[in-house]
Amino acid sequence: DHTVMVKGTHPAGGYPLAFRHDTWVPSKPDRAVLRITASPRFSLWINGRYVGLGPARCYPSQQLYDEWDITPYVQEGNNAFAVPVS
Repeated sequence: DHTVMVKGTHPAGGYPLAFRHDTWVPSKPDRAVLRITASPRFSLWINGRYVGLGPARCYPSQQLYDEWDITPYVQEGNNAFAVPVS
């Protein structure tokens, strides 16, 4: 498993930075939840499928996050998470 930051590689274009993480899931989960925060905006992609947009609104004294039910997107085997941030 690793996280990669790639500049200018979002499939829709226009994003200066993207984070990608591949992870192995031994079997399809009954439920999968992702909690994410990014500044100032992000879009979430799992296995090449668009999941949705952020941001989680954040204040320096209180870090907030978006919570996503990603059960329909997670599959048995390798899963690729991509988060373009602008």
